[in-house]
Amino acid sequence: MACIGNFAFASATQGWFVARNKIWEIPFFLVVTFILMQPQRIAQWMGLPHDQRYWTYLIGLALFGLLFFTQRMRGPEARQPVNSPYMQV
Repeated sequence: MACIGNFAFASATQGWFVARNKIWEIPFFLVVTFILMQPQRIAQWMGLPHDQRYWTYLIGLALFGLLFFTQRMRGPEARQPVNSPYMQV
């Protein structure tokens, strides 16, 4: 789960996941990162016992999946790489 959390953090900082991130998606990626990297904090906030803290992974994975599907539904033109003078073909 920490690897998926790191992937969410990279998506937030680089501005790209399946498609280019909208400005409102970046905080969601950071929330997913926090949930997947620190499940005990979310479980403590929700009042779950310490031995059941890993159930919070479902929240993070569901949010990550929701972000995936919202970006996937934008269409193929949103998934094209950005033209850059450094990326000459």
